[in-house]
Amino acid sequence: MTAINTKLAEDVKAIKTLIQAIFDAINAADAKALQAHFFPSANLTIIRQDPPLAPAGPAGASTAPAAPAARDGNAQEEAGGGEEKLTVVIRTSIEEFVRLIEDGQKKRKGRLPVLHEAPDLDATEVRVDALFGVAWSPFRVTFDGVLHHYGTMVYTLGRVDAGEGGKGKAGGGEKVWRVEGLTQNYRRTPGWSVDEVWGCTDDDDDDGAIQSAVWKHAPVLTSGRDRARRLFRSARVRVVLLIAAVVALGFGASALWTRVLSRVHLHHDLSWYGLGLHGLAPSVQYESFDARTPWLEFPRWDARCSQDYVFLGWRGHEVDEPGAVILDSEGGLVWRQTGSSIDQNDVKTQVYRGETFLTFQMDGPEGDQLQGAWYMMDESYTVRYRLRPHEFPHADMHEFHISGDDTALVITTIPVPYDLRSIGGPEHGWLEDCYFQELDVETGELLFQWSSAAHFPPNTTMEAQNNCLIDPNARFAGCGNDRDTPFDYYHLNSVEKDSLGNYLVSARNIWAISYIDGRTGDVLWTLGAGHVNDFADLTGGAATGFSWQHHARWVDEGRTLSFFDNHYHRVGDPRGESGGRVVALDVENRTAALRAAYNHPHHIRPESQGNMQHLDNGNYLVGWGSSGAFTEFAADGEVLCDARFGAEAFFEFSPVSSYRVFRGAWTGRPTYPPSVAIVGGKVFVSWNGATEVDRWQVEKIDGVGSGPGPGAGAGARSEGAAAVEVVAQQFRDGFETEIRLPKGTVGSMIRVVALDEGGEELGASDFLEVPGWNIWGLTPYSVIVLTSLGILATSLCGAVICWTCVWRRRRQMAGYEALDGQQGGWKLDEVPRPDAQHRLSGEMTLASPSRGGEGGGDGQTSRRDAYDT
Repeated sequence: MTAINTKLAEDVKAIKTLIQAIFDAINAADAKALQAHFFPSANLTIIRQDPPLAPAGPAGASTAPAAPAARDGNAQEEAGGGEEKLTVVIRTSIEEFVRLIEDGQKKRKGRLPVLHEAPDLDATEVRVDALFGVAWSPFRVTFDGVLHHYGTMVYTLGRVDAGEGGKGKAGGGEKVWRVEGLTQNYRRTPGWSVDEVWGCTDDDDDDGAIQSAVWKHAPVLTSGRDRARRLFRSARVRVVLLIAAVVALGFGASALWTRVLSRVHLHHDLSWYGLGLHGLAPSVQYESFDARTPWLEFPRWDARCSQDYVFLGWRGHEVDEPGAVILDSEGGLVWRQTGSSIDQNDVKTQVYRGETFLTFQMDGPEGDQLQGAWYMMDESYTVRYRLRPHEFPHADMHEFHISGDDTALVITTIPVPYDLRSIGGPEHGWLEDCYFQELDVETGELLFQWSSAAHFPPNTTMEAQNNCLIDPNARFAGCGNDRDTPFDYYHLNSVEKDSLGNYLVSARNIWAISYIDGRTGDVLWTLGAGHVNDFADLTGGAATGFSWQHHARWVDEGRTLSFFDNHYHRVGDPRGESGGRVVALDVENRTAALRAAYNHPHHIRPESQGNMQHLDNGNYLVGWGSSGAFTEFAADGEVLCDARFGAEAFFEFSPVSSYRVFRGAWTGRPTYPPSVAIVGGKVFVSWNGATEVDRWQVEKIDGVGSGPGPGAGAGARSEGAAAVEVVAQQFRDGFETEIRLPKGTVGSMIRVVALDEGGEELGASDFLEVPGWNIWGLTPYSVIVLTSLGILATSLCGAVICWTCVWRRRRQMAGYEALDGQQGGWKLDEVPRPDAQHRLSGEMTLASPSRGGEGGGDGQTSRRDAYDT
């Protein structure tokens, strides 16, 4: 304690010495010395006056308070019974004073002060009531920033006698306490500044204290011009650097973003669906069916469209579970392949020996074509036939066609060594040789085989060698350097056998459609826009000007063919129109003419895949391949039905696609039972793949255990004394039908029976027990969701309230600068005191020092006792 008292005495002595030196200079009227030391470029005037404070200088200056104590309502105490009061006035403009303060800041490396043009200040005078600051009610500006009066604090070493108003509490020299009896609640907050400092010690009792008027940093606005000027001066370097960084970043990213944005397909009539607000591959989830299914948008629909089913191979990087899909004419789900993570391609119906099959190609595990095959499902969705290529490893995705001779036409590939120098490749390179094979469906026997490399050399390709990839996992994009990355020069993607036994094939990478002799394999003719073409175009290049095409088919055998013209392959290709084409041929005279072009009104350009189908009603269906859409056209080119199963704006990124899209008739009769889910007093029923259901019938059996239990299967009936009661019927409403259960079914065993138009039973679900539900009809899942949402909402509200409180607190304390790191307050030896540069944390009122006197009776010690030990 003795050491602490000694330190306190030294602090008080230092304060007294400094203040006495200042008063000596003022009393000697040595304004020049004071000016030279503190404000070298200002015009100082020293005014001596007695309380009450008389006007001094211009009106604005005279109205400003003379000292912080006067603003605290203690003017009489500060006057000290007739003691004269000295006030220093700097006669200068506010702009000049700002400059003075900033000059001082540069010397002291501190923050720039914020000045407020108070209404009681004259434009040419700023009243200075203390050594280092400007004061006007209720703000004060110092070199440390703007201060706002906060209260009077007492720093204690022990018991403190603060006068009749109360006593300070002992804090062991490390705490900050307020004097008891003060009515205002002074809370400890960061960023204190000290105004008037005084101290007292009692050598006998070892008690002591230091008291100060406390000010805190506070935000004060200035005029817009002043703020703008200071902001510009302080921020111009950062602004320049920011602009430079933005420009550099812009140049660095411009190429990438230009390339990306150029692929975004925007137009004025895009819906929220087309903009991707429902996802890049919108899907639907059902209560009674686990797998997600595509959700279609029809921007255009016409009753003249075919009423046949739509067949998709739903896939893409935005599709978690790809698979074959059957949809009705309005886009509703009929059947969805489940349980597979592998793409299923070329999904369609075909007739084999008078029976309609659902056919598709599917790769092996992880998309391996070495394990892939072609599949034929009957109406019960049972795989009846599985075909593999004859003596070749790859079951290619591009074609699986049942010919009129009930044979299967498939495509396969194999890498072969080849001299690729003619196209800029290596001498000992590897070529992707494309084959099509005709197979016996029953036995898999090879009936015919044709090789592209045997009839078309590599230099017929239109695929640039410099666009290849070395990655062996990049299918159809190898450079030909080794067996794992053969160069795909031909890219066979369709084959059809006609009544003459010959084959019509499409080769994407040589931009050609060829007609192959079914006996010898010779190329009889080629229609193309590349290096190989045997036809003169009577329509100025419109018939032969296609590129990267797919799916060539006879419309009128030997006379008219159709195909899908991609006319686009990769980013940077010349802009052209993708769409379906119908070309008339005069084979004898080797002439061709374009008969019809079916382009999308929004100019969709798929970079791969696609097909065109001539429908039984005379319309044409165009599948847009890597762009998730299909369109049905009238023969004259009118758009009848236009559908999307992906976000149109992002089609060029291929988030979802179907290699081909077909329409066709189909009857599905699954052998597995319908699926049922009971949710909140409602039963949801669906039957994946069933096409003949007209309505659903809910049957109840009384007594758990008196009839078939769960897992009894389709066709289960109650027996014995238990009777089956029909409790509800509902017409089929899309893929999943919702039926409200009547009262009295809770705890009962129910099943749902599918009925056809004649009322005959097609199948029945397993028996399920109806669970209870709450009075609001909420399921346990719904309760969990709503509870979670309630907790989340409450948390968010609490966070907003807390943030608001913190924001308001920070707003009140904006500009604070903590003077210490102690949570509980300053230690005694950290009380701000003057240093060699006279840099105080706050201010000292220029009041004449005196000795003796007692503390006031209002809980605050009289200023006459300041500096008195």
